[in-house]
Amino acid sequence: MPSRPWPPSSCSFYVVSIPLLLLLTSLAFLVKGEVQVGGVDEPVGGHHPEVIGHRGAPYFLPEHTLASYEMAMRQGADWIEPDLCFTSDGHLIAVHDLDLGSVTDIGERSNFQGRNRSILLPNGRPLEGYITSDFTLAEVKTLRVKQRVPSRGHRFDGIFQVPTLDEILELVSSLNKQLELDVGVYIETKHPSYFAEIGFIHDTPLLSTLKAHGFVTEGTQAKEEKVIIQSFESTNLIRLRKVTSIRLVLLLDYVHLSDYPTPEDTDDSLWKFLTVKGVVEAATFVDAIGPHKSTLLQETRYSTHPDVLVGKELVRICSDVGLQLHPYTFRNHYEDKSLARFEDDPIQEYKFLMEMGVQFFFTENAGMALCARHEYEAKFLPEKRGTNDHSSSRSLSTLKFGDTIKTLSPELLYVALIATGAIGLFAGALLGMYITHRSAKQWNMLQSKRFV
Repeated sequence: MPSRPWPPSSCSFYVVSIPLLLLLTSLAFLVKGEVQVGGVDEPVGGHHPEVIGHRGAPYFLPEHTLASYEMAMRQGADWIEPDLCFTSDGHLIAVHDLDLGSVTDIGERSNFQGRNRSILLPNGRPLEGYITSDFTLAEVKTLRVKQRVPSRGHRFDGIFQVPTLDEILELVSSLNKQLELDVGVYIETKHPSYFAEIGFIHDTPLLSTLKAHGFVTEGTQAKEEKVIIQSFESTNLIRLRKVTSIRLVLLLDYVHLSDYPTPEDTDDSLWKFLTVKGVVEAATFVDAIGPHKSTLLQETRYSTHPDVLVGKELVRICSDVGLQLHPYTFRNHYEDKSLARFEDDPIQEYKFLMEMGVQFFFTENAGMALCARHEYEAKFLPEKRGTNDHSSSRSLSTLKFGDTIKTLSPELLYVALIATGAIGLFAGALLGMYITHRSAKQWNMLQSKRFV
């Protein structure tokens, strides 16, 4: 008796069912990332967070140097942040504070010995050091900047000069053109009340210098200009609001609220403008407030100071009156105890506040902030993800496949679905044919043995 042929019905079953099974599996894998064609859940405001290079890139280079600002720009920061003080001959220079001794080698210069002194600031706080307003620009230019934080690298100490505002604006303009960037300057007026007492007011020289370098032009809307001015004092901001439409930001002092029994023991900039009434008042002369980030990380109001807004409540009230939030300062885990709640991962802290609705971030490591922004926008704003970012290795390397699919436009998504389906069909057909061939061979061998 001849052997029975391989049943054609079984062949059809394998050749057809396996490709279809693989097609469905591949499509299910593709859309596992909750693909939403035509929209995603928006965060508060649906915003594109912006990164401020706080004093440049001070983790890597001494703060407030041209090299530090340039590194922040090359890392991808949207803004660089110089602090401005006056020299004795009226020049605006970038230093962290009034005391040159904390950031330069002036204490090691024999020709400047004996020129340090103690002063009393208008807020009643004493300060001792080499006060910027006691030195001419020529004298300041002989100094060399050093790393202010002892735990950071000091290999670049003694190399860079203290820059002037003119030099900073020239650098930003040049690099923006050379690298095709659009980085802005986020300027802090340091101790305006102290300087006003000795005859120096920031307003006129600051605005005229910005105009001379093309950062402020006639007829340009403030929101389009790449300039923001910030201060810890409200008086000079109220005065500036009367003469300019540049965006203004009121910074709020960082103190541990529980250390102070009454609001009168602290600067009014902390207490007054962190209450509902204060937020409403701030909105009349500034575009944003800049609290310390701990205020936003606080989940419940302080029992000793129930009027002070914190966390999501502060975000909501600010949003209601049209104020942005620009908290400071974001650092790496070994310098920041607040990161313990985020398992010492700065990325998670950034993303937590981004999803809360915070718009701007003062950071000393722009690359880290940009990694967080990539991950945030991959989740909430895929159409904007990657805009103006130049440092994304961390986020790109950790994105899940589903997250990557979320960033595709609807057109590319359909192409991906078709391509994946075709690959699944082709692979399934090949596998089905292989199984058919192997099974037919084994069947024929079995039939041959039965009828020998």
